Amino acid sequence: MKHFTPAQEAQLFCSPAHRTAWNNRMTVRGRVATPLLMAARHTRNGTRGESTFGHRASIDLDRLLARWRREDKREGRMSAVEYNDRRYRLGFDPL
Repeated sequence: MKHFTPAQEAQLFCSPAHRTAWNNRMTVRGRVATPLLMAARHTRNGTRGESTFGHRASIDLDRLLARWRREDKREGRMSAVEYNDRRYRLGFDPL
């Protein structure tokens, strides 16, 4: 695997194909993670309201995030932490 060096200051990906793959992967992952994240957050990880479901959602979300982190590392992909760090340093506003 080659290390990526941006040709332009605001470049996050080495090619349009890798940008598209990242966006597609985040779309799929977001569809899976968002309901779990919302349930975990709204129940404060199972300490309020629907505690059984909220706690399980929190555990499942943690497992998914760990799996995706391992997959990305194994495949030599940029981590979500690195992606967000780059975006913040370049002044991108997520909101």
